[in-house]
Amino acid sequence: MSRGVSACLGRVLLVLFLVFVPLIPQAMAQADVQGQWSTLNYSMTINPIHVVLMHNGKILVTTGSGNCPPSQSGCPSGPPYNGSNHSGAVVVDPVAKSITQLSVSWDMFCNGMTVLADGKVLVTGGTIAYDPFLGIQNTNLFDPATNTFTTVQSMAHGRWYPSVNLLSDGRVMTFSGFDEHGGTNTGVEFYTEGSGWSSPVSAGWTPPLYPRFHLLPNGKLFYSGSTPVSMIFDPSSKSWTNVASTNLGSTRTYGTSVLLPLTPANNYDPKVVIMGGGNPATSTTELIDLGASSPAWSWGPDMSQPRIEMDGVILPTGKVLALGGSANDEDATTASLNADLYDPASNSFSSAGANAFARLYHTVSLLLPDATVWLAGSNPARGNYQAHVESYQPAYLFTRDGNNNIVAAPRPTIASASSNIAWGGQFSVSTPDAANISQAVLVRPGSSTHAFDFDQRLVGMSFTAGSGSLTVTAPPNSKIAPPGYYMLFLINNKGVPSVAAFVLLNGSSSAPAPTVTSTSPNTGTTNGGTGVTITGTGFRSGATVSLGGSAATSVNVVSSTSITATTAAHAAGASNVLVTNSDGQSGTLPNGYSYIVSNPAPKVTAITPNSGPATGGTTVTITGTGFLTGAAVTLGGTAASGVNVVSSTSITATAAAHAAGAVSVVVTNSDNQSSTLANAYTYVPAPAVTSMAPSTGPANGSTGATITGTNFLSGATVSFGGTAATGVTVASSASITVTAPAHAAGTVDVVVTNPDGQSGKLAGGYTYSAAEANLGLIVPYGDPDSATIAAGQTASYTLSIGGQGMSGTASLSCTGAPPSATCSLPASLTFNATTPTTFTIKVATTARLTAALPPPVFASALPKPAPSSPASWLWTMALGMLFVPGTRVPKGSVRRWRRYLWLAPLMLLFFTVSCGGGGSMGNQQAQSNGTPSGTYNVVAHASSGSNTGITSLTLTVQ
Repeated sequence: MSRGVSACLGRVLLVLFLVFVPLIPQAMAQADVQGQWSTLNYSMTINPIHVVLMHNGKILVTTGSGNCPPSQSGCPSGPPYNGSNHSGAVVVDPVAKSITQLSVSWDMFCNGMTVLADGKVLVTGGTIAYDPFLGIQNTNLFDPATNTFTTVQSMAHGRWYPSVNLLSDGRVMTFSGFDEHGGTNTGVEFYTEGSGWSSPVSAGWTPPLYPRFHLLPNGKLFYSGSTPVSMIFDPSSKSWTNVASTNLGSTRTYGTSVLLPLTPANNYDPKVVIMGGGNPATSTTELIDLGASSPAWSWGPDMSQPRIEMDGVILPTGKVLALGGSANDEDATTASLNADLYDPASNSFSSAGANAFARLYHTVSLLLPDATVWLAGSNPARGNYQAHVESYQPAYLFTRDGNNNIVAAPRPTIASASSNIAWGGQFSVSTPDAANISQAVLVRPGSSTHAFDFDQRLVGMSFTAGSGSLTVTAPPNSKIAPPGYYMLFLINNKGVPSVAAFVLLNGSSSAPAPTVTSTSPNTGTTNGGTGVTITGTGFRSGATVSLGGSAATSVNVVSSTSITATTAAHAAGASNVLVTNSDGQSGTLPNGYSYIVSNPAPKVTAITPNSGPATGGTTVTITGTGFLTGAAVTLGGTAASGVNVVSSTSITATAAAHAAGAVSVVVTNSDNQSSTLANAYTYVPAPAVTSMAPSTGPANGSTGATITGTNFLSGATVSFGGTAATGVTVASSASITVTAPAHAAGTVDVVVTNPDGQSGKLAGGYTYSAAEANLGLIVPYGDPDSATIAAGQTASYTLSIGGQGMSGTASLSCTGAPPSATCSLPASLTFNATTPTTFTIKVATTARLTAALPPPVFASALPKPAPSSPASWLWTMALGMLFVPGTRVPKGSVRRWRRYLWLAPLMLLFFTVSCGGGGSMGNQQAQSNGTPSGTYNVVAHASSGSNTGITSLTLTVQ
């Protein structure tokens, strides 16, 4: 009975296991627990390299060339960058799900971006050239109201991968990035809207690219990585202080860093969490409390997956969404698709579901006003990118109805709120949910690129609830909340946030209108360009100035009573001076400035030289008329350096780096008048190496090869792995022939350097094969291994030994010399493993001499004798028997025959001479001595220890 019950119970448990276990993941993945991921029904039309959320709720996306170099098929060849080549910039409307294409005049790939106090977007740096990457100096302002870019003053040097951070006084600090020469820019520069960039200040150390900075409540900047040593930068003293070192102890490459919420409840104590990074990536996190007396990094909880190229997005509730990345950099097979939600209150992670697409290099993410997270990008390979856009709806947007079905959570609403708020001031927010609000927070819109958000920041505020409204107290100062637009979220007592309303925090909510009392100087030329100081009251940061309706440039609000600016061009006559604060209030000084007729405009007629490398640095002389002291020079829109107005007809300057091609030369005088010489200067592109054949050869070199590419110039040099090639011939701008030098075995870069100093590299373009070590007894390349001589002459051959990975002393010998000839060579030679040692083999032959037996004097009258044979001797013997006495013959004829006996000796002599006589004398020929003619194989031998080598040589003796 007991067994039966147990068996029955076992079956029941098995059924329950099979029924409920599959439901566990479903329960865990429910939207009100982990949130919900979805793929949006629109796609990116350009590679989203850098994104910024603007105060109209739209997203500015800048990509420039989009990690698609001009040397690659299908990529933009150069400016302008726009929709025709899937580059440039776009504005995304996440609500309307529409994309507006923009055109940009320079390559904004891998720039820095931040939102200024007035809501405009500052775009700094980008790309001059790929491989190696060179940073550009350009700066633009983007106006969300008009969707237009405006060029402002360039930085002192280029920046590719720079950081930009808004400071408490509204200025922007930029740091790091590759400059126009390919080195890391170690200067710190500050941008003030209206007046431009400060002079750079050296940091005294070399930062990583895109260093991570957070503005602290004391106005200083905290550097959190990616390197292990953390520092604090004081913008006032321009000084750096080491703070702490991470526990990980290694660089968190493309990990992220987030400043946790600053609230009245935590006394605005700044804490920073760093997550992931490294290659292979780590899943670890660390935290630091910068309000502590001795700040130190401590371990935080681990994420569910290791992440490099990850993002961290702070939500209105103060939790941080960790998402994207992979275990190995740019490897989709190790993609980290599981999202994690970090709770600072419990210092723990929980699951936030999983997104659908691998998000690797060039992934971007933003918190949107509807409290969802927008996720785009991923570009592990040049020329393509992930176009799908995903959205994460956090769990706070879901709840359950009475039937336990998941439904949208009721959200608090903001009926109205003050559009402008001041630090420490109170403002009213109308909401029908006032009684249920638990938090009121400001979240600064994000600026995301390369695993970091430069702008995101959450600041909590205190409030009191009334009937249908809240009275909220704004953050106490601009160090806790720097000036600019913020998303205002109300969060109810169930943790559900409202849709945000944008507010402008700038301290001018109740400020009086400005007044203008004077302008100095109060006159200037009609060409503009005159610097003026405007005096008055109530001037605010971000104020604008116009004179006669023409907007002034380089506006700098020095104080509430003083503004400096530069006049624009205008017709002659008296003009009103108008100052307009960022809150829209303005003040006017009627006829406060007069424009007068100016000097004649300059004229540019020539530039010498008229071409130079794209890397810049060429000194040029510009010829023309009407040049004034203080004139500026640009080539293709890029400011030249070292400008010297030699006279009214001559200027010297140094060309800056620029993309290849013909550009216009512009001289602008100090009175703002200018002259342009169109397409007068040509930037010569750097060479590019695309292939070579063959791409392999022996380590001892001497392999002939053809290099293919573009922009090769006569006189170019070639190196293999840093070793100069020989026999370099520039066949055309697209082809070079060379002889590979000797080099250690392995794969090396092939570099072509033009006479102008520009170079192109084919990485890993040639592979030296490792040869087995041997004596290396060979005929050197180009030397003959055969000779033809007459007997009596001497043949010489050049051989070499060594250079094949072996060294020592070798014994040398040769065999196969022809008869009557001698072979001479060194008995031994010392050789080494890398450089062959040459020596000579000589084969001396002997001349041939001829001798003969004199023939009889009558031999010439006789027939040519037949060769000697036994038959001739028999014939002679028969005759002898016939005539010799005693020979038996018929008696009747004896007397008759004996009469002829005297002829017998003569007959014998005749046959002996004419028939050869059967002996050596009758067959005597001309005899030879010396070296016989013919073709011989002479073999050189070498031995060293147990190692031997041979080389065959051909000798023909005539």
